Amino acid sequence: MPTLDSSMLVGSIGSSANAGILQTQLNRYQIQLADWCHCPSGTTPEGKRKIADLQSKADAAEAQLKQAEAARSQQKVTATSASSDSAPARVYSTLGSLIDVVV
Repeated sequence: MPTLDSSMLVGSIGSSANAGILQTQLNRYQIQLADWCHCPSGTTPEGKRKIADLQSKADAAEAQLKQAEAARSQQKVTATSASSDSAPARVYSTLGSLIDVVV
């Protein structure tokens, strides 16, 4: 089965979509890992290698998911900061208009 290289996805699409893809990928790895851990073949040398491979893929996907979520949080903070920075200018502009009208 072909796998997605999630490291290529981080910069190529939006962070929300990327987080969704990473979460789906992580879920798939966790299901496969659970299957291998509970399978009698999981105790064989080949099974142990497969389990280790799936665990490292799951760990990598989880780390990238956390990174994508952190980037999304930072974007929200930046957007909130940018909108709040422009709010005082609008208030002062409105106040200036009111003062001109009153005088």
